[in-house]
Amino acid sequence: MVQFKESIDAALLNQISNVDKIEQLQTTNLPTGQAGYKLQTTNPESVRRQLLELSLQHNLNIVSLQSENYSLEEVFRNLTN
Repeated sequence: MVQFKESIDAALLNQISNVDKIEQLQTTNLPTGQAGYKLQTTNPESVRRQLLELSLQHNLNIVSLQSENYSLEEVFRNLTN
């Protein structure tokens, strides 16, 4: 999950390789003007690096960057629901 201080266009995140899915977080859970996205990937190190590069290129401020790992059981439940 990544949160930016600025509101950004989700299409900007499509430039990042190794991202399987991009989900925009509800703005009601974020401070005014901030944007949050959940990115699914099998290569988190590469995505983190690309997010930092993207933020530098577009003068964006990352206020939060968190990784979530799921157990095999959680993945199975998500796929079969």
